[in-house]
Amino acid sequence: MKNNLVLMPFGTNSIRSKWITESLHRNFDVVLLGYHPVTDQNILVSPGVEVFHYYDYKWWMIQDFFNQHPDYLKNYASFFFLDDDIEITKEQINNLFECFNYLPVQLAQPSLTPDSYMSWKALQHKRLSGLRYVTTVELMCPIMKRSVLEKLLPTFKLTKSGWGVDLLWGKQVPAYFGEKKIVVLDIIQVRHSKPVGKGELYGKLDQPAKTEEDAVRAVHDLFKFKIKEIRSWWNTLPGRLISYYNLSRFSIKRM
Repeated sequence: MKNNLVLMPFGTNSIRSKWITESLHRNFDVVLLGYHPVTDQNILVSPGVEVFHYYDYKWWMIQDFFNQHPDYLKNYASFFFLDDDIEITKEQINNLFECFNYLPVQLAQPSLTPDSYMSWKALQHKRLSGLRYVTTVELMCPIMKRSVLEKLLPTFKLTKSGWGVDLLWGKQVPAYFGEKKIVVLDIIQVRHSKPVGKGELYGKLDQPAKTEEDAVRAVHDLFKFKIKEIRSWWNTLPGRLISYYNLSRFSIKRM
């Protein structure tokens, strides 16, 4: 068993990434949460991979998984929650965990390639940057330490789409852990390959995802909240260059 766990929804049209079955020299285990029946034999017999079926929304499946299997929360230190349309390699995930576990932060995500589908410009990759401090990260590929996951887990079912939940994290994480605990890791960049708000999930909603987000904003006083860089010396060019130098030791292969 490793200290790091990747959890990802998985269905008929999910990307069949090589890292799912490439267990050699991997610093993480894998849990796939099936929203369709998972019948890929090479996946079902792969070491370090477990499959559970919930047939539900991503963040609802994740909350149910941890509620029903609390040992996974106790036995791992860091958790990477990937959407199934993110293009990423085994080496990148290894590097992501190495960098994240090295840093005194609680919540992060890899940066997004310029050709990625994205909602927030602040999460797009910046060259010669190791990391940037941001107000929060997006739902598509956040990475969390156990301490913050335990705090945020009750929020995962606030909306079916997940929209608005990530904004609430940006308010809760500083309240629980202090400032400068959320970063986007430019040292690793991944590609979000499908348009935001166009997947199978959205056809199952009983109201638009934006309506769900607006409700979270209203209840938690987040009307003006945006995902953006915070004011910090580390977000200046010298600060980003220093973080790039410090984190480059973990970088084996980047897109």
